[in-house]
This record gives sequence, structure tokens and C-alpha cells, in this order.
Amino acid sequence: MLLQGTFWLVTTVMMAVSQGKLLPAIKRTAPSAEARHQAFALHYLLVFVWLAPAVFVPDSLLYALTIRLALFDVVLNVTSGPAAFSVGQTALTDKAINWLAGQLHLEPSRFSALSRLLVLTGVVLWYLL
Repeated sequence: MLLQGTFWLVTTVMMAVSQGKLLPAIKRTAPSAEARHQAFALHYLLVFVWLAPAVFVPDSLLYALTIRLALFDVVLNVTSGPAAFSVGQTALTDKAINWLAGQLHLEPSRFSALSRLLVLTGVVLWYLL
């Protein structure tokens, strides 16, 4: 269990840092077919590559998803420049957070921080038990 958690923690942070370093250059790309290709690569292809190891160890999928939910966007935001809990408009998680925050009448960045803190607390407790 510790090995799986460490693997998903390290791969999630590495993926977030690499995407965070690429994001400023990608944002400078004018809306076009190229920008859509870049968005597809970031939001779908790289997520698939990141999740591919779960095919070989299916019981690690829950570890992977909870660690990604708790840490990925925070590390990406810190690496690329905006505030740690800022919420964008394009990724599926951003859209979900914006929608849920609206339903609960909360600011999206506050909802993001609260939900990630709850997930991270749950992951830590899970590993300790």
C-alpha cells in the first residue's frame, strides 16, 4: 500500500510540474486548431498516460484518483503561476468545481481548497489505517 501511494504521489507531482511548466507557453497560443490539439494532449492524452499503470494494478486506481484530486491542480497552479487554489474554465475538473461551487453558493477557489483538504485528509487517514 505504501509503495502504491508513493508511486502515485510521485507520478502525480511530476505530471503536474511538467504541465505547469508548459502551461504559460500553451496559454500564449492563440485560439486555433493548434490550441485545441494542445488542450487535447494536456487534458486527455497525458491523463491516459498517467493512468495507464492502473491497468496493470487495478486496485491502485482509487489511490491514483484520490491523490490526483487532492494534489494535481494545486501543484500545477503553483508551478504555472496562479494562486494554488485558483480554478480555470477548460479542464473537466475545473468545470466540475465551478458547477459544484455554484450549487453550494461558494467561491470556486474556496470550494477547491476545502474539497482538496478533505480528500487529502481522507487519503492520509486511509494510509495510516
